[in-house]
Amino acid sequence: MEDILIQANDVQPESLDEQCFPVVNLQILPSTITSFIGPDLGGKSDWLKTLAGMNSLAKGELFLLGRSLDQMTRADWLASRKKIAFVGQDSSLLSAASLLENIKLPALYHKIGSSDEIDKNVNLLLDEIGFYDVEALNQLPAYVTQSQCYCAMLVRAFILKPKVVFIDNLFSQLDADVLHRVRRFLQNKVKNENVAIVINTRDMNYALNSSNVILFANRSGVTAFNDKAAFLESPVQEIKDYIQQNQANG
Repeated sequence: MEDILIQANDVQPESLDEQCFPVVNLQILPSTITSFIGPDLGGKSDWLKTLAGMNSLAKGELFLLGRSLDQMTRADWLASRKKIAFVGQDSSLLSAASLLENIKLPALYHKIGSSDEIDKNVNLLLDEIGFYDVEALNQLPAYVTQSQCYCAMLVRAFILKPKVVFIDNLFSQLDADVLHRVRRFLQNKVKNENVAIVINTRDMNYALNSSNVILFANRSGVTAFNDKAAFLESPVQEIKDYIQQNQANG
């Protein structure tokens, strides 16, 4: 169990529209990328937030870093946020603080190192992700590009050295050059720092070529594939239609 970062046993999300999702059994391991793909409105964001421990469960048991969510106190859950990060389009930055101040905030809040150490870690992460625009870093979020805001969100998530990072449909919001740098940044974290990435993406080809586990999610359920070939050869008609549509769009 010590190498399993997140384990879902017969887990079913509790959704606001009371849609009945089939249960899922899943293990998130270090140094892996797990990708949720599938049609829009297929419940992918629900699954990400549920597996990250942010949404309540309709049924099943979820273990976060070896501890059952049901048995965690509010303080335990808040402490887990240092090692389980979530970055999505609604992971808002503070509007009255600069990008740089937003990035530093979690480390300052959790007292992770001295001021000099925090500055050093921030600069290393900014260098890794290729964010060199000092002027933008000192601007408020409203006055920089969307891609710069999302890069700041990612760096802010990694400042606490998380073990698992959930990314909800972020790639579609990034400029092409930034997208390339972000993907390289994440791949390096997976390879060199044993981080696990769980991502909801509309980019089928990225999921197929980068993932250890592919999860096809729709309103009928979630189907897991451990390799690209198994997904591409699936006999399920909805998956066939999805592949054909995305190959045409690609």
